[in-house]
This record gives sequence, structure tokens and C-alpha cells, in this order.
Amino acid sequence: MTTYLESSNDGFIEYISGSYASTYAYQSVGGNSCIIARYTGEIYAGLYYQDRAYKRFLLGFGAGDTIEAATLYWHLNSVPQNDGQKSCNLEQVNDYETLGSADWAITVKHDYGAVMTYNEAAGWKSQDVTAEIEAVKTDAYTAFRWRILTQPAAGKYQTFAISAYERTAYKAYLAITLTTGWAHARTGVANANIGSITGTAKASISNITGVS
Repeated sequence: MTTYLESSNDGFIEYISGSYASTYAYQSVGGNSCIIARYTGEIYAGLYYQDRAYKRFLLGFGAGDTIEAATLYWHLNSVPQNDGQKSCNLEQVNDYETLGSADWAITVKHDYGAVMTYNEAAGWKSQDVTAEIEAVKTDAYTAFRWRILTQPAAGKYQTFAISAYERTAYKAYLAITLTTGWAHARTGVANANIGSITGTAKASISNITGVS
């Protein structure tokens, strides 16, 4: 079966000229709520800016479940400043729980590399995350981060505006296809997802040849 899990929260952290600034839920870009991946090479009043964007998803599958396929979908609202000509990378990171400045340098579990380019068209984007979700399927949450790796040339900007949780129709989500299994071994007893025993279909198995 396929399960769809919407992002449960998101936000971005701003970094200004060598020190952490504030953590934000979203900001308005073109009248839309977005979280921001940004890096600027322009020095304004002696400062430069960098932002990293984060999203978090509820998991909590059983140990006996097998993740057959998992795809992360997110909506790119716009690339409002693209003269920096830098790509945006995606990373699976440790669960950040409540996003705070310490999560700027959160542990990266998997780096997917560049997933969007500076001339990327707006719309839905996706990344296969099957192996990584299988590895953390029993965790309560998993989280992802978007960031621009290298600073643009002096005076240049690079920004990716990813639709925020507040934009209901454009929430990021995980599409997960899984096979449900037992959490513990049952010796000699058929799995619950087997619907036919000796040609007889049963919604539940209560007694098979005298074994209850």
C-alpha cells in the first residue's frame, strides 16, 4: 500500500556575517508563504546573508514493515534571485524537533547533492529517499534540509523559495509504498496480510487446524 505523509512543520534559519540570527517559520515571497534557501555575495552595511530551509515528517512505522519505495515531494514556489547561478542541495538530517539556531550545523545523515538549479522552473520537485526512510522507519520523525553550498560572487544573489507548510495545497509530502509485516516473529503462523488459507479467505485468522 502507499501512504502519504505531509510535512508536520518547517522553517528556516538565518545566518548573518558569521553569526546565527533568528529561526523563522516562513516569510512572504511574491505574496506566498515560503521557506528560504539563500546565499548572497553582496555585502550590505557590512553584512552578508545565508539561510537554510528545513522540513520535518512524522514516521513511526513498525520494525516488521518494509519500505518498498519512498519519494520526497516539495513545491518550488520561485527562484526570485538567480544571478548567483548556484544550485540548491538537499540533505536528510537528524530530527531537529523544535527548530533552533543549533540546527544550523545539525548532523547530516545523507547528502543527495544538487536537486535544483538556478534556472529551475517553479513547480513540484521530487527525490527518491527509499533507502534512507527504510533505515529510519521506526523513528518518530525524519527531517530534510535545503541549502546552497557555496557563496556567489561578490554582489550576486541566489535564493530558492520553497512553499511552506502554511500553503495547504503545496505542503511537502512523502509518498511511501510499504509491505506491512509482523513486528515479532510468529513461528508457524501465517502473516496477517495473507488473505487466504487453504482456499478460504478470512478477514482475520483465529483458528487454523486447531491452533488458536
